[in-house]
Amino acid sequence: GYPTDEGASCALRTLRRYLEREQGAFDAVILSLSLQEDYDSYLRLAPLYFPRTASEVTTSMNLLGPEDLGDAHGERSARERQVRVQLTPGKEGSVPVPISFND
Repeated sequence: GYPTDEGASCALRTLRRYLEREQGAFDAVILSLSLQEDYDSYLRLAPLYFPRTASEVTTSMNLLGPEDLGDAHGERSARERQVRVQLTPGKEGSVPVPISFND
């Protein structure tokens, strides 16, 4: 299926952004993983998104760039993948209107 590290990064990034927006909403978050490979990936990547020590903060800052952190919801956006809708499809001179799903 989906690459383990990419899936873990996506989930941890999204969880981090959600918890930033909903501060105090939860006392704990439990991740239930059925495969050892998934568990190992989350265990290795979690300190990048949830650093607990100064050393982990430094490592996180060195390894994660802005493109790795996503938007306010943790979503990474690629300009070339944005949906564009034309005012009058097929008509010459019609100007594409970008649509954002981030709002």
